[in-house]
Amino acid sequence: MDGLELLRNLRQSGNNIPFIMFTGKGREEEVEKKRAEDKLAEVEKERQIILDSVPAMMFFKDRDSNFIYVNKRLADV
Repeated sequence: MDGLELLRNLRQSGNNIPFIMFTGKGREEEVEKKRAEDKLAEVEKERQIILDSVPAMMFFKDRDSNFIYVNKRLADV
């Protein structure tokens, strides 16, 4: 667990004690990068939920025709 995950867990449990975080590089960019990665993961999870709720079979392929995503409906078939 990294510092951001620890802070998130503390906040979710209702603990609001002051928290000072030091990063390896000592820059706020590292925190912002982690936040952006977390937001992207959240958006991808939401996309997955939406696409899995579609009754049609859906898929995405890359330029080489490799499947990079199939929704639950297609995976079940």
